[in-house]
Amino acid sequence: MVVKKFVQSTLSKFGYRLTKTPLFSVKEYDGVNKESIERKLFFNVGAGAFSHPYWTNIDHYSNAYKSVQTKFLQYDLMSCTDLPIEPETAECFYSSHTVEHVSDDAVRNLFLQAHKALRRGGVIRITTPDIELNYSAYLSRDKNFYYFTEMHSKAGSFEHKFKIPYNQFSIQQLFLHQIAGQLSVNDIREGGSGIKLSDSEIDEILNSNPLHDACNEFTKLCKFDNRQTDNHINWFSYNKLELMLKDAGFKTCYKSGFGQSHFAYLRNVSYFDNTHPKISLYVEGIK
Repeated sequence: MVVKKFVQSTLSKFGYRLTKTPLFSVKEYDGVNKESIERKLFFNVGAGAFSHPYWTNIDHYSNAYKSVQTKFLQYDLMSCTDLPIEPETAECFYSSHTVEHVSDDAVRNLFLQAHKALRRGGVIRITTPDIELNYSAYLSRDKNFYYFTEMHSKAGSFEHKFKIPYNQFSIQQLFLHQIAGQLSVNDIREGGSGIKLSDSEIDEILNSNPLHDACNEFTKLCKFDNRQTDNHINWFSYNKLELMLKDAGFKTCYKSGFGQSHFAYLRNVSYFDNTHPKISLYVEGIK
């Protein structure tokens, strides 16, 4: 029990929860080409420690993965290069809370590469923080929306990142940290652009621009830095994701929800959609 509590506490710092994972049902993959299962042509981008016998992980090695034993296909999203996957062979691409850590160009390239690799009728599913929900919390001064602040405020869990505990951030800094964390005056780490924004500066940008324009003002001040790969440097709404997916060639796009999908295997929440579902946006695109 003590070990379980320690593991749960460690995972919770990164937004994950420890659950007893039941064996998946093969019925979830009824109708799927057997060759796709045998060749593991289901791809989880930014997968971390994800493990499933039918799936191939895609990720970029960093210090954050020193303890991760799961094998993955090495790929740097920020390189904007081709994915090493045969065209029109993949069944599915899934990516959870990854796209907000890279640039728009990297996300556009990922969607183009996924569309190229997917067979006709294949799906891409993206989950990421929902900027509309984040903005609503900012407007209503709803600090309870950021329910995970306590996880990052215990002694020993924040001092290397923040000058004050996360649960003491102002509503402005909480909002900013979800889309451009390196710009927060409370982030004390080296790297990034070196620019820091005060509460009044955040208010000024948000009050002077439509939401999406304001968010772009924030993110264009960021500089991707491998020393801060856990920081968010991007934002997404349904409209932004839909536009990017359609530009990549996906004809059918729709807003989904936690544990909801047109594809049975993506409804298994023991494997999917289990990172911060309370604040997340879920979108699918079909080739």
